[in-house]
Amino acid sequence: MGYGIVTSLNNKNDNFNTMSKYIYSKDEILQAYYGLNKLGIKTLPVSPICTIFKKDFLYLWKKKILEFCKNNNFRRHFLLKKNKGPDLMIYLFIKIYEKKIIFFRPHCASFVEHPKSMSVILGSFQLKIGYWLAKISLLNNMNENVNKLKDKLYTFLVIDCLYIIFSNPIKIFSIKRYYITGLLKELFFIIKSNNKFLFIYMLRILLNKFYITIKF
Repeated sequence: MGYGIVTSLNNKNDNFNTMSKYIYSKDEILQAYYGLNKLGIKTLPVSPICTIFKKDFLYLWKKKILEFCKNNNFRRHFLLKKNKGPDLMIYLFIKIYEKKIIFFRPHCASFVEHPKSMSVILGSFQLKIGYWLAKISLLNNMNENVNKLKDKLYTFLVIDCLYIIFSNPIKIFSIKRYYITGLLKELFFIIKSNNKFLFIYMLRILLNKFYITIKF
């Protein structure tokens, strides 16, 4: 597993440096995606080009996407129609089946942002919703014997949803009405679960966010 950086069309500096290998547990990688990033990078990878996995995993990935979106138009809209979130699900679900993750630094890919990029066309707000939904999909597929980890993931999901809603109130009420309705329904669904909200973990997430912002 590696990561990429975003560059512009005018950036001619495509040099790549020799990478170093680091070993992380799957819990450390997962927690990085759920608010506690200790990997020494600013932006975690979502593009499949930054990871290597077995071909058979693609069939499992497709199955998990379709199961998660079944009979749910809100999820289908973002993950299947808008295509925002399925790429992240590769990184989340592969962590369930691997005990150790080999992580490489510095970056192994360079992504060019341009006016026709999907991320530019859809905007960051819709991207946040799609990736938040992708992160819910993992919580729904974890075994009961990992309750402590599930509680951490759950804590992040609640915080992240509230951040999406309240970070830009003008945006949330100017978009299609069923976006906010869908978000609240998903939030209510996970709150009804048996997971515990960990206030200490919430504080660690906020401190980590502050640290990453200052460092980079």
